Amino acid sequence: MSELQTFDKVQAKLCELTANSPDIIRCQAVQSLGAIGNKDAVPALIDALLDEDEDVRCDSAASLGEIGDERAIPQLLGNLVEDPCGDVKQQAVIALGKLRSKEVLPYLRTLCVSRDKSITWDEDEFMQGGWDDWLDIQLKSIELLGQMNDEEAIPFILKAIEDENGQDVRSASTASLAMLGTKGMEVLSELLSNRDERLRYSAVKALGSIDKPEALDFVKRALADDDVRIRRLAVEIIAKHNPNDPVLQEIAFANDLELRVEAFRLASIDENTRLKALLDEPDARVQIAIISGLKQGPSITSEDEIIYRLLSDRLSNTADEITAAALEVLSLRAGKLVLPRISNLLVNVDTKDAVLWSCVKALGTMKETKALRDLRKLITNDNRTLRLEALAAINLHASSGRKEALQLLEDAANGIILLDEGVSKETEEAQNQDSNKEVLEDLKAVGLKVDTKEIQDQGPSSTLGSILGDEEKAKDIVDAGSGDETPVKLTNKDLHLLSLAQRIPRKRKVSPDGEGISVNEDIRCFASRLLGDYPRQEVNQVLENCLTSQDNELRRTALDSLSRNLSDELSLSVSAIELIPGLLNEKDPELRQLVYKVLDASYQDEFEAFILEGLKDISIPTRTIVYGIAARRGLVSTEFLEQSLKDIHPLIRSVSARELSHRKDKNVVSSLVDFGFHEAGQHKDEAGPLLRTLNPEQASDELMERIENENPVTWLSAITMLKTIHGPLAA
Repeated sequence: MSELQTFDKVQAKLCELTANSPDIIRCQAVQSLGAIGNKDAVPALIDALLDEDEDVRCDSAASLGEIGDERAIPQLLGNLVEDPCGDVKQQAVIALGKLRSKEVLPYLRTLCVSRDKSITWDEDEFMQGGWDDWLDIQLKSIELLGQMNDEEAIPFILKAIEDENGQDVRSASTASLAMLGTKGMEVLSELLSNRDERLRYSAVKALGSIDKPEALDFVKRALADDDVRIRRLAVEIIAKHNPNDPVLQEIAFANDLELRVEAFRLASIDENTRLKALLDEPDARVQIAIISGLKQGPSITSEDEIIYRLLSDRLSNTADEITAAALEVLSLRAGKLVLPRISNLLVNVDTKDAVLWSCVKALGTMKETKALRDLRKLITNDNRTLRLEALAAINLHASSGRKEALQLLEDAANGIILLDEGVSKETEEAQNQDSNKEVLEDLKAVGLKVDTKEIQDQGPSSTLGSILGDEEKAKDIVDAGSGDETPVKLTNKDLHLLSLAQRIPRKRKVSPDGEGISVNEDIRCFASRLLGDYPRQEVNQVLENCLTSQDNELRRTALDSLSRNLSDELSLSVSAIELIPGLLNEKDPELRQLVYKVLDASYQDEFEAFILEGLKDISIPTRTIVYGIAARRGLVSTEFLEQSLKDIHPLIRSVSARELSHRKDKNVVSSLVDFGFHEAGQHKDEAGPLLRTLNPEQASDELMERIENENPVTWLSAITMLKTIHGPLAA
């Protein structure tokens, strides 16, 4: 059967179902005909406008609006006037609007003001439900009158606006008036003097949408409005239409502070004018707006230039926001000159966080080597946000091809970036071990038996009870030294035990704003994440090194980056492959998922055993990933995937269906059709697109056969899949 014959057969069947099937099937059938969009279905859909079920009538009206055939106009008008259901009326109005029906205009004019008495309404439904369907139809009528360019509707729209007891139609009405040519524009201009500020705001906004000089002239009148929101809106509209408009220059130096901010922010005001204004401007917001317009321009090469002097003066003793704005401009136009000032701000303990962040952002745009050195110092800052911003800035340099920046990221991921105290993670751990040994030796010296392994595993305790292994004895010693009325004389041994109890082992440096995250591990994690954008062998080696860490988050991050970097040309090293069995035995399912993604990205024949074993993973999301890999790599048969379509887990069924659809096998179509019906049609929305791509003709024939021979319960799933197969492609 040809594709055209199949389509005709499907459409004929759907048209038949609009009349001879249960109501829920009729709804689905008319929806599908609308989605398919063929005009041969119009007669059946017109008949469905008279269906006894209001949902069928609603869906039919919507479908006719989508198809756009004028044959539907008379009956749609009939539903608007005679149908008691408000929802059907609204869908009829929308469809008639799409059809540009002139016959509906008189009804729309009346409906935008009140219920049309010539139209039938279900008063009982209003009394029981408490909602007037006309309110929804009113807004839609106002909207359509504008879209249909009905200038005769202007008095009706104004009447709707003036109805103090009605719903708020200001925004919809002014937007509609803006579409009604010169007359609508003139009406909007008259609304600018209305006492209702919300209506004035809507009128200005509507005038701003009209691409005519006269409309812009009306907007300029709003610059004198009493409401600051309206004045600001007017400036925005003027600047959008013409940022060089002379009126913006005037506003920039007027007395209205709010408008001055907007004018300097949005208008194209030249540099000399901005600098002149900056000289004596006291207001912080205006200064920021002035400075924001200085980002573009020639490089600043001398500290004697007035722009440099004015901006560098604002790097200290000013509001943080002003400093940040000045820094941004100077970093873009005077990087080398301003770099020493930035360095000073970074080491100044009084520099606020907002300014520090601006410094980091500025350093990220500078090409000087010293900028990278300053960023490196910030990597280990106690403020987590700041250090991550510093790493992100270094990444900007690396992405532009700077090898030294990429090396910094590699060092950070390797954990060799020094902490503020100059102690690396490796050194920290060594010092911890030395400290533990000292405590052990001291405990033995006072004659105590200690469990060496326990102390080494846990580190020395800071409580005397843990040292002695006897809480009661510890309490006696502590009480003796706490100033009791009858003090006990402490022996030298007791005093030494107390001193041991007060010794605190060295701990890894923890970020105060990172919820207990070790700074070093945090740095390594973020750097590893950034390195996922650099598919190079030396980078991958760094990421592979991270896989030996005991920190799960670091390993997950490194694996994720490796999965993005690896390819047939960039494969895993032998040492990394040796780690795979251990990683796949980890309890963390997310980590295992990432391992499998790495194996897929750099697939080698020796990975087959790992993949096949992963098909039995206890984690369903993990198994889902492995199923996809195994299918793509040809490690499982078509029969295996078909059997998996009946798996008890929906995710497994879905991935199996997706992978099956890539196999050009006639029998696969039948399996995917069955998949669409599985569990009462749970997968019908997934099966439709797969069948459309694989073999739409065969799939349609099989689905039609199901409709002919099976219980109506299955028809919904069949119709849904047919709609997807023959309708427009999903966005």
